[in-house]
Amino acid sequence: MENAVLISPADDLETAQGYDRLYFGVEFCEIKIPTADEVKRAVAYAAANDMRFTLVTPYVTDSGLAAVERAIAVLPAAGAIEVVANDFGVLRRMLEFHPNLTPVLGRLLVKQKRGFGISTRRQDAPPALAEQWGFSGADNETVRGYLTDIGVNRVEMDNPAQGIASDFSGSKLAASVYTPYTYVTTTRYCPWAYDGSTWPNMRGRCGRPCLQGIIEETGDLFDRTIFISGNAQFYRHDVLPPENELLDKGIDRLIYEPGLPV
Repeated sequence: MENAVLISPADDLETAQGYDRLYFGVEFCEIKIPTADEVKRAVAYAAANDMRFTLVTPYVTDSGLAAVERAIAVLPAAGAIEVVANDFGVLRRMLEFHPNLTPVLGRLLVKQKRGFGISTRRQDAPPALAEQWGFSGADNETVRGYLTDIGVNRVEMDNPAQGIASDFSGSKLAASVYTPYTYVTTTRYCPWAYDGSTWPNMRGRCGRPCLQGIIEETGDLFDRTIFISGNAQFYRHDVLPPENELLDKGIDRLIYEPGLPV
């Protein structure tokens, strides 16, 4: 099992020590896409600590796509560098213009049942339905065939409270799982930064107040605490299937989130 750690540009790279791979970047907000200098520092840190490197990118507007391009431009041409795409536009640019880099389908593009309350409702659901809640969009054979045909050989998933039923063994795809924070949903609305402007126009003006804290939501509708970090929601689920069970299903990488992704 390969152990990776997800570090955002706002985090201390020193916390990445002891892992096989460094994931660096953001998944949810194009305003926080790392600069070329930040990417260079992260790549150098990974090389100095004998870690493989993966750049993580979010869903984007046209200006965000340009920022992704600037970040990708400084990546080494050799060394099997990965780029996680959470936007099909970014994925297309990767495939067309950056054949030296390895594309990975991000968890925002791999559909799963992630909503709060599913694990509770699963107990009362018919067994056939309950089992289906553990699968993902990447279990569809047509989707798998399409991904491998275009050159994508890895997909990324969450570890939802209802469990993981996906099985990639025998396929051409490998899978990664994020832990312990399970992504629920995201939006262009940011409760910290919204001032009546449209989200894309905030680039250059946002002071990144979301880095100063999180919002916690509890109540009768939730079976667990929901954490709002920036423009995305998560819940914490620390229970992972046994490592041998994950490996048997073709899930060969764990991505540790030291804190809530931002």
